[in-house]
Amino acid sequence: MINGSKQKRVLSKRRKDMIFVACLVFVPLMQYFVFYICVNFNSILLAFQQYNIGDGETPGRYVFAGFVNFKKIYDEFISDGLILSCVKNSLMFYLINLVVGTGLGLTFSYYIARKRFASKLFKLILFMPSIISSIVLVTLFKYFANYAVPQIINNTFGTNVKALISTRQTAFGSIVFYNIWAGFGTAILLYSGAMSNVSESVIEAAKIDGAGPVREFIHVVLPLIFPTFKTFIVNGVAIVFASDMCLFSFFGTDAERYLWTFGYYLLRGARLASLSEYPYLAAIGVVLTMVCVPLTFSVRYLLTKYGPSID
Repeated sequence: MINGSKQKRVLSKRRKDMIFVACLVFVPLMQYFVFYICVNFNSILLAFQQYNIGDGETPGRYVFAGFVNFKKIYDEFISDGLILSCVKNSLMFYLINLVVGTGLGLTFSYYIARKRFASKLFKLILFMPSIISSIVLVTLFKYFANYAVPQIINNTFGTNVKALISTRQTAFGSIVFYNIWAGFGTAILLYSGAMSNVSESVIEAAKIDGAGPVREFIHVVLPLIFPTFKTFIVNGVAIVFASDMCLFSFFGTDAERYLWTFGYYLLRGARLASLSEYPYLAAIGVVLTMVCVPLTFSVRYLLTKYGPSID
């Protein structure tokens, strides 16, 4: 009888625990279902529709239109240089960020992880942009790039350098520089954390074998943190056409067309579009997804297969 009563109490406690866990996960699961599953499913449906403007008696509504929006994308890709420019800028931004941003991020992270001179100060300075409001940071950088730097260069060399962000020749490079600088924080935090977990015995063994800092980094540290490195690369490929390069923070909806990326194109379009333009934007999203999904999985497969092994 006692065992039966004890078993009932255990079952009751487990039931209460399950109810408590269910209550905890209900809200995030519903949020995921509504704001990810439903929204994306509706976007896919919207890509195959058009908006018919109603008259005074019948309201406007979306109707099935087949592949009309996708044909429009193809026609504009062929005839309009804007979409091609967006593709070029998105790819250029990703490649520059991949080579320069990742290279500098790994270098600074290695310096910090090895606890070199003033490494904590470097970590604080490089992580600072990540904890400052984006709008505040962009405002400071715009003033610095448009007024301070040209003034310093002109006074020093007697030249006539104009505002960097407002000049066509320097605007793209200046904004890419801002993105690399502002993005150091997260990369350095994760890379230096992964490098700090590398066993000191492995580092000492490499030094005994005559490995200098460069060989130690390439042949010992990088293979051991490769899973973290691979995550950054794969995530970067997944959002290569989704990044707006902070153009909206710099210019709002008034950025010059030669600076546009696909991310900014979609963000600006969603901000300014009418009901009749949403299906076209949804179709662009579907096309970009069809490009990015196989590309992302291919890059992940190649990095997993041919990347350095911890063994």
